[in-house]
Amino acid sequence: MRNKILFKFVYILFATFACERSFADVLMIDFNNSMTEIAKAQQAAQARGERLIVIPAANDPARRKLIQIKSQSAVLNQQIERISESAKDGDSEAAIAAREETVSKLYAQINELRSQKMDAEKIFGLKKYIVDKEISTLANQGKTFSSVVISGHDGNGHFSGDYSGSMVAAEFGEIFKKYPKQFEGTRS
Repeated sequence: MRNKILFKFVYILFATFACERSFADVLMIDFNNSMTEIAKAQQAAQARGERLIVIPAANDPARRKLIQIKSQSAVLNQQIERISESAKDGDSEAAIAAREETVSKLYAQINELRSQKMDAEKIFGLKKYIVDKEISTLANQGKTFSSVVISGHDGNGHFSGDYSGSMVAAEFGEIFKKYPKQFEGTRS
């Protein structure tokens, strides 16, 4: 009887330790605002049994606004392209004038969207203090990171993208040193 109880205890203890693993997350710092890149990173994290954390968060109002603006701009540019392709030699002056007026209105809408984009970028510029603040919040939640993905344009260690603001490699190094526990197991 005593051996049975000891066996069950050892079995439960072993099963607990065998099933328990260090849960780390993949951290993505996203300067590009690319939903395709986020989806690919999400798939890779899930394949490793990990969770993807994106800075800025997917529900960030500026991110949503920028996605909306990008989509609307693409539609307007397609309309301009279709109108330009529809032009034919010998079109009447009235047809040419109507086309020019329509294209002019579409460009005005694009310019308004550019203005809205600049306003949205002012709300959220991805800068060191914002990344630091977000990682501080994650650190307080006990999060650790197995990998860090930086989605952006790199020019000699200077990262930027669709969001205004940028960071240099040394700033990332400072943040990683500030939160050693969160990054000690980082593989890539």
